[in-house]
Amino acid sequence: MILMMCVLLATAIASPAAAAVRIGEAGDAVAVIVVGDVESKGSHIAAADLQDVLKRITGAEFEIVEQTDDTDARTRIFVGGGGPVRAIASDIDFDGLARDEIVMKTVGRDLVLAGGGPRGTVYAVSTFFQDVLGCRWWAPGALTAPNDPDLAVEPLDVRYRPPFELRFVLSQIGGVPEARRWHRLSYDLSFDISPRGIPSRALRPDRYYADHPEYFAYLREDGSEDREGTYLFLRKQWKHNAIHEPKPNSYNKWVEVLDRTRRAYNQFCPNSAGARRVITDAVLEELEKNRSAGALPEIVWVAQGHANFMCQCDACEAMRGREGSDSSNWIRMVNAVAAEVAPKFPTVKVGTFAFLHTEAPPATLEPADNVLIYHMLHETNRLDPVTTYPFHADAMRKWARIGTVYVWDYDANYRNYYQPYPNYFVSGQNVKYFHEVGVDGIMVQGGFGKAADLAAMRTWVTAQMMWNPKRDPRTLMIEFLNGYYGAAGPYLMEYIETMVDAAHRKKGLWLGSYAFTTKDWATVRDMNAATRLFNEAAAAVRADRILAQRVWLARKSIDLSWLDRYDEFRNAAREQGLPFLGPANPSKIVDAVAPFRTSWGHWHIGKPFSAYFDEIREKFPPQP
Repeated sequence: MILMMCVLLATAIASPAAAAVRIGEAGDAVAVIVVGDVESKGSHIAAADLQDVLKRITGAEFEIVEQTDDTDARTRIFVGGGGPVRAIASDIDFDGLARDEIVMKTVGRDLVLAGGGPRGTVYAVSTFFQDVLGCRWWAPGALTAPNDPDLAVEPLDVRYRPPFELRFVLSQIGGVPEARRWHRLSYDLSFDISPRGIPSRALRPDRYYADHPEYFAYLREDGSEDREGTYLFLRKQWKHNAIHEPKPNSYNKWVEVLDRTRRAYNQFCPNSAGARRVITDAVLEELEKNRSAGALPEIVWVAQGHANFMCQCDACEAMRGREGSDSSNWIRMVNAVAAEVAPKFPTVKVGTFAFLHTEAPPATLEPADNVLIYHMLHETNRLDPVTTYPFHADAMRKWARIGTVYVWDYDANYRNYYQPYPNYFVSGQNVKYFHEVGVDGIMVQGGFGKAADLAAMRTWVTAQMMWNPKRDPRTLMIEFLNGYYGAAGPYLMEYIETMVDAAHRKKGLWLGSYAFTTKDWATVRDMNAATRLFNEAAAAVRADRILAQRVWLARKSIDLSWLDRYDEFRNAAREQGLPFLGPANPSKIVDAVAPFRTSWGHWHIGKPFSAYFDEIREKFPPQP
């Protein structure tokens, strides 16, 4: 389903008869901020943000009020679309604004900044900061704003509906409330953005597996002990767990059930009427509890587990054969759940995954209107955009044609957030494609950790593209690098291109998301080139303490990558007759990051930086 984007006026245009709206005059406030919707938490947050930014620009203190009238000689900046705003801007149906749609409109000497629920007013103010006032919020603690004590804005008549109803970056910076407002990311969501879903909670093996193995996936093929999702793999794993997990445990009993029935509790059978009844009842019960608590979610998840277990019972095999994909079994089951949800909870969608063996859509079966497809790009090569890989691109195009689709994309290496991850141009290009085919929402899972690979740039560019996918991601990247790193920006852009070129030179490279080092693609020649560029970047901003610190932090990706393969790189340089530009004394790199051992957050998904630090400290102990 394609969300239509409505832009009545994409830029502010001055008419000869209209005067500029004055906000500041010689460092004094000549405007007052009026909360236009006093019942809205978002309007109060947006008003406080506006007060802070206007003070930064003009140096003046701006009053926030909840009531005013046209006898006030000051410019009135209305934040929110309630009360008196509706009379002032009577040509706008504020109740008819789409989700997160924004309005920026001058009416005489007044200015209206408002939007549709639930966050449109916040985004209208953020857009006003960026597109009208020229502010840039790069990262926490890094705001660029003009200095203009005589601030005035030309007449505005802008209405814009973002093309994606969900815009979410799951990362350290993306989780900062200020970042979500400035980056116009979705927040205060009523549903889990990275769900495990109700089935895993409802169909607990300790309750159902022994007595009702027919509720669970049938593993017809033996497979092998090394291939996940197969009978022999699972049998070996459970036998190991029976010995090594804390006693008492149920694994010996479960191995007996597995051997007798070939059913595995790791996945339920989507054609099991009993399993469907348990799941449906659990969904309805949970929704009723949430409604009673005043917290009814927009989405309830009925999704497969995060493993490649595909039921091979006769019913599932027959459906898969007719429809060409295992997603058919899941869509039929989820449609049945959704049919019971719809009359009781008409605002709730039932979400499920297009993931692993369910990524391809069915040939003819379509999701119900109240079903949401979450297309997870888990199996794509991160080296290039999704358009490079026809299976994934075509699957997405068809899902978007037949249903409501959110995409779960990936933009980090989850086994080492700090090392260079040479997919820098991919996320922005993917967002363009998502918009082209009509995707409804996007969640990009990024990196965590204070020194994660160019994390602020990745978050900023991705967020800008989500808000307006018609922009050019490379241009945005250059803007960020020059704005955040100053004179070092061009060198960092060259560094990015150097890393991307290095990865593309490796024929047949599969750039996954789970590599501990750069061994698959980076050579000592690439590392030398990167080091030279960071030397030049550091020299360019040596006189600016803040910019120098930002470059120092970005450089940790290269410094730590030298340490990960230190002996290998030294030997390669010697064998190839190349200089070795890695650290002459690697323990000094470890010394430099020692103060941040416990404050840099994560290094690996689920693992703290301190664990990585301890590894490299042992490898390179302090020197006398």
